Amino acid sequence: MKIWIKKMVSSLNPSEINHFRKLADHWWEEKGPFSMLHQLNPLRVQYIKNALRGELKGLKILDVGCGGGILAEPLARLGANVTGLDVVLENIEVASRHAEAEGLKIQYKALSLEDYLKTTPSKFDVVLALEVLEHVENPKYFLETCASALKEEGSLFVSTFHRTAKSYLLGIVMAEYVLKWVPKKTHHWTQFLKPSEIYEALREDGFVFEDLVGVTYDLWKSNWKISQDTSVNYMGLLRRKLT
Repeated sequence: MKIWIKKMVSSLNPSEINHFRKLADHWWEEKGPFSMLHQLNPLRVQYIKNALRGELKGLKILDVGCGGGILAEPLARLGANVTGLDVVLENIEVASRHAEAEGLKIQYKALSLEDYLKTTPSKFDVVLALEVLEHVENPKYFLETCASALKEEGSLFVSTFHRTAKSYLLGIVMAEYVLKWVPKKTHHWTQFLKPSEIYEALREDGFVFEDLVGVTYDLWKSNWKISQDTSVNYMGLLRRKLT
């Protein structure tokens, strides 16, 4: 399994990179700092499967900001040809070792999205930008770059925090400081995005939301579920509106 390393010139904030570098060894600890992501993952996979009508075999999927490979692995098991990108080398090393131990063929590269696209003319059926938008420096540029990696009829999946008072209270105050579900300063409210901002970033490229759902956490059942409430977390699918 090859790991590509290149100087990072990306839309990611250096402080975000340093934050996740410190957590790299904990990606596969289900009770560790990424425990909420582990709980969320089955819902993300099911949402992607449903949106793609259940058929992932042979699809070329690009997972941008793949971290330790939590999402890439189940998609590879479903038959997709997955490429995972992350600018944190330590994340890619963890992801590569875990995939190899699981017998999965996933191509991981320690590159920014921008640098990766300079190395390949390939276009993807699916690009994933899940739980990464709130960590990038220039969301519009990042989204445009994601769109440029897609085939004409490709699918762009996004998942992030809505910039609302409720998301500040629940996503930062409660999650990081009261309940301590995630490490402090993992998220910054000013970097949260409204769905309308994602749409505006991609409107000139002809993209529209084909689906947009809320993602809420049920405290009583200790699980994530799809809902109509997009005021804290949301997930969506964008495609080009072809004439």
